[in-house]
Amino acid sequence: MTQPDWDTLEHAYGTAEDTPELLARLRGDDWADAVDELSASILHQGSVYPATVAALPFLVDTALDTTAPGRAGALWLLRGYAQSIALGASGVSTYLPDDVDVDEFDRSARAGLADIIHSILSLVDDLDPLVRAEVYGFATHVTGAGPVLRHRLTAETDPTAAAALMEPLLVHDELTADELATVRARADDTVTFAAAWSAVAKGKALPGTVDDLVRLWSTQATTELSLESLAYNAGSHAIPVLERLHGIVSTTDLTEGWLAAATVSRSATEPALNGLLALATSSPEPPTDRAPGDLLEPDSHPAADPGIEAPSSTAASVTDGLPTSPAEAAGLIAALAEIRVAIPDPRIDDAIVRLGAADPASAATALFTARDPRWFPLAQAATRLPEEPTVTTRRTRTSFAVSLIGFPARRNPTDWAAADLLTVATAALAAWPSSLWVDVLAALPASEATVRAAVSALPAAPKEVAEYLAHQAPSLYPPSLRAFVEQALDAADPGGAEAWFTAARAVLGPPEERESTFAQAWHLADTSGSLLTAWSRFPSPSLREACRSLLNGTAETSFPGRHRQLTAAEILPEHAWPTVLAITNEAELPLLAAITVGTTLVAADPTRRAAWVAVLTDIAHNGRETWSGPDPWSSAIAVTTLQSLNEITPTDATTIALNALHTSIPLSRLARIAPPVTQALRTALKTQPDLHPTIAASLNPLIEGDDRLPVDNITEDVQVLAALRDTLR
Repeated sequence: MTQPDWDTLEHAYGTAEDTPELLARLRGDDWADAVDELSASILHQGSVYPATVAALPFLVDTALDTTAPGRAGALWLLRGYAQSIALGASGVSTYLPDDVDVDEFDRSARAGLADIIHSILSLVDDLDPLVRAEVYGFATHVTGAGPVLRHRLTAETDPTAAAALMEPLLVHDELTADELATVRARADDTVTFAAAWSAVAKGKALPGTVDDLVRLWSTQATTELSLESLAYNAGSHAIPVLERLHGIVSTTDLTEGWLAAATVSRSATEPALNGLLALATSSPEPPTDRAPGDLLEPDSHPAADPGIEAPSSTAASVTDGLPTSPAEAAGLIAALAEIRVAIPDPRIDDAIVRLGAADPASAATALFTARDPRWFPLAQAATRLPEEPTVTTRRTRTSFAVSLIGFPARRNPTDWAAADLLTVATAALAAWPSSLWVDVLAALPASEATVRAAVSALPAAPKEVAEYLAHQAPSLYPPSLRAFVEQALDAADPGGAEAWFTAARAVLGPPEERESTFAQAWHLADTSGSLLTAWSRFPSPSLREACRSLLNGTAETSFPGRHRQLTAAEILPEHAWPTVLAITNEAELPLLAAITVGTTLVAADPTRRAAWVAVLTDIAHNGRETWSGPDPWSSAIAVTTLQSLNEITPTDATTIALNALHTSIPLSRLARIAPPVTQALRTALKTQPDLHPTIAASLNPLIEGDDRLPVDNITEDVQVLAALRDTLR
């Protein structure tokens, strides 16, 4: 077989010179490793590349070679290719080289699949059952393959291959009630379970399938054929199975199943809530001698109160002998908290309080997000644990501190519970000092109490504590507190944070020494953006010179570098314009901050307006590319800015905004882009109401129906759906 010029072809990791060796290894004993590497390169996360299409004939040749050890592996890759084509992956430009015409590539990729279908389907009668199983999987994604598969229903004798045949038969509507009866007559539980699972997963109303699943679940369910996977595929069709498996499968499996069903199906949300609440009723009651609301008196200090038992005994008293484990409680709390966004039922928070007996940190976080004051005693209880707990959110676990206040890009409101949060943070720093709890203090109003709490963490987090101290106003430090902080700084090891120690001393020290001390810190920090912000409160010639060095008319490569330049632009606006324009032109994450600064500069000097409008218009109409593909968010942001300047027509704004919205969907960025897009559409409708039918025709397919939007979770679906609906009102 003629080898293509692999060096000129690309896959996920660049040029494909490694691909021929990997293809050759499919004929050797290490073929499984070669399959893994090929999957990661030529089919990375379901994407299709020029090297993928070029590899097709070699994969087919291996699949047809009965002496090749990796036949089934080659077919598994071809099955993945067929699925990617069916999902439209070859029509997405995100990961294609810049010089590839997407439409032409899509045609060639689809033609490549069409060319191999006959050869692959000819293997349905192969002697190797693993080969047949992979062929069946391939046929799932091939239009018109039903008749080829149907005759295998009675001919297939291998249980594993027969189980693999069930889903493609259902997809092609070739498994009727009569055929299902034939499957049951085989008395092979593996095949019957696979047929029932696939029928429910595909929403096929075949008689007895729910009974089959419930009867066989305990012995036949696998990691692949799991309850969560069933619910993700079936949505509301999984409800009868989930309801009947209550008490049969584990709390964790049911929790994951109910949440999965609600994640994909809006109509499954209320049944999921009821199912989760039913699971929560089997959770422990709060300890009778100390209810969650009385775990600590509101003004007590967990780290210092001699009447509070030691952390180890407290941890044991929360969980010993109770039917709900901390892991099960954490999963239930996370699921209930997510569903609460769609259905704000008061029973949810009551259930979370109960579950807090097993996992107080997760319960406290969920209640804090809901602004339920019952979060506080549970959080206090968590600070008595011997190690800092983590909080479950879906499949990830996050530190207790971060879970309470959120990540820097999206902080949770804290003002409503600032005093209680300070109490918890102080106790947490005493129990497990870390930089993350210093971040919690930084989210609160600064006071002598927050400063003293932060200083207690200096040995564990010298950089973060010193940075926090440097950002406070000199007036916060009366003589006694200033002496306390200076003594702590002198006694602590900076641990590489000399710049921030110097900056903190600049704030604490005499005003006449502040300029020289901050200048020293600036050089030690290698131009830190956060340090520039702290320094900006004390104007001086040295500060201006530092800013001038950053405002060189070009945009730095890194996002932190660009944000640092924008901070300098706010300090020294008279030298900022070329640099701000350059940063705006690069778009991406710093764009919003750049627009804020740029708008101020244009207002100060209207002669800049033409250049400002030109760069925003270019971003809006032509977009920008990032390392991960198109950046429709930047286009939408540019549109809203142009609208504020009256520099774009409602029709153009609508066209660009809708295109950005739909471009974001395969990129999994719908939740991020929805706010600027809907803002742009609402603005356009105010000026030109006759655009409503056009906008409605584009948005209604996303709004209508039972399926949730292609976003990460229920919260995002609820938020985006509300924004889309509000646009059309």
